Amino acid sequence: MSAPVVTRRNALKVLGALVLATPLIQACSSSSTPAATTSAPAPTQASGSANAKPAATAAPSQGKVNLSLAIRVQPIYEWQKHFSSQWAQQHPNVNLEVVQIPYANMAQKQLTELATGTLQDSFYSGIKWFPYSAAKGVYRSLDDLTKTTDIGLNDFFPAALDGCKFNGKLYGLPQEFQTGNQNIMLLNTDMFNKAGVTVPTDDWTVDDFVQIAQKLTDSKNNIFGTNYLGVPATYYDFAALARTWGGNDLSSDRKKFTLATDPNTVKAAQWVVDLRAKYKVAPNRAQSSGISFPAGQVAIGGTGLYAVLSTGKTIGNRFKWEPVLFPKGPTGLRGYEAFVVIWSVSGKTQQPELAFDLTNLLTSKEAGVYGVVNDAYQPTSRQSVWSDPQVQKASPLFARVLTWMTNGKDKGVFPEPDNLRFSELEDKWENVVPPWLYGEVPFDQGIKQVQDACQAIMDEAAPS
Repeated sequence: MSAPVVTRRNALKVLGALVLATPLIQACSSSSTPAATTSAPAPTQASGSANAKPAATAAPSQGKVNLSLAIRVQPIYEWQKHFSSQWAQQHPNVNLEVVQIPYANMAQKQLTELATGTLQDSFYSGIKWFPYSAAKGVYRSLDDLTKTTDIGLNDFFPAALDGCKFNGKLYGLPQEFQTGNQNIMLLNTDMFNKAGVTVPTDDWTVDDFVQIAQKLTDSKNNIFGTNYLGVPATYYDFAALARTWGGNDLSSDRKKFTLATDPNTVKAAQWVVDLRAKYKVAPNRAQSSGISFPAGQVAIGGTGLYAVLSTGKTIGNRFKWEPVLFPKGPTGLRGYEAFVVIWSVSGKTQQPELAFDLTNLLTSKEAGVYGVVNDAYQPTSRQSVWSDPQVQKASPLFARVLTWMTNGKDKGVFPEPDNLRFSELEDKWENVVPPWLYGEVPFDQGIKQVQDACQAIMDEAAPS
């Protein structure tokens, strides 16, 4: 990546001005950045998907069939251009229009384009807004198509496939499956070695985290032990932290916000607030601007699995570093949020078989391996991608994350509110959290303010 990556939302601040940029963020944006439209470029390599069987195309005598695809534009997503080009070459009687839409804009654009009849035939979604869009009829069910075409459904992680369902129907195929924005910890090992501090392994604990961060903080020189869960950290990233203590910020029926009512969640909240308010190992509001791990100002940074390889490219040779999993909680748990990026077919498409064939290629093993090897992306939602020798060679971290996500002990269902008001809940969280997380108000007062504000959103009826 060309810019320091800590969270996807932070990347928006750096890349939002670029028309074709696709910020690596994890929250919706009301940005009106226009989409760019191109024809599928000539492919650099032709190799069919191992998981897809080409769909039947219209006869040449009927003229070219029009099909449109929305892709994300960012260095780690170049593979989407490659495979859409490959698909276009394999379907010469299809006029494939490729539309470049930033991730931050997709949620709103899906609804707008559905209403105006301009929605692409195949496109991506984040699990956070997926249920709401599904309820609005944005997607076409794929159940009938998966029965007539063998795409290797059993190869997808069950949890990833579950994230593509709404009311029991399959409305997409999972492409990205990962643990969250801030629970892959990046260690500046040069800082550790200089201070004589032992570099931790995946077996470290949250107590170890605090002790190490204290030893490596030099705030007078703008060097901090960590910047973990900095503002505006999302409520769903906080859910991953709460699960490390055995808690959550949504109730099991997803109707209650449990930040201040679940005792284990309160313990997790106290821990993260203390990083800034008590131990001073993370930057406060005034200190936080511009502080980043790639710049060498943070000993323990946090990022998502999707950005680990690209962050390494950003750091280059400036310092030595290595990734570890987020530390274990008091009972040995290590929470995550099971974020899924989903490729779907439009509910209004006139070419469902062709759109499904293209969607299948974009979520194939071939595309998954290519993205890791060529674009410094992460392994995708297919188990065969994670086990591929080329992917395993790219980083030993991948095998450890796979064990974490499949150990049956650590749970990571995405915390979607029952009333589907994800965007409102996230916006409210971001507006009310900063004074509390920075320790600018007493802990009990701050957590109650956040709890009450978020519960008010949860109490609203589902949008009609």
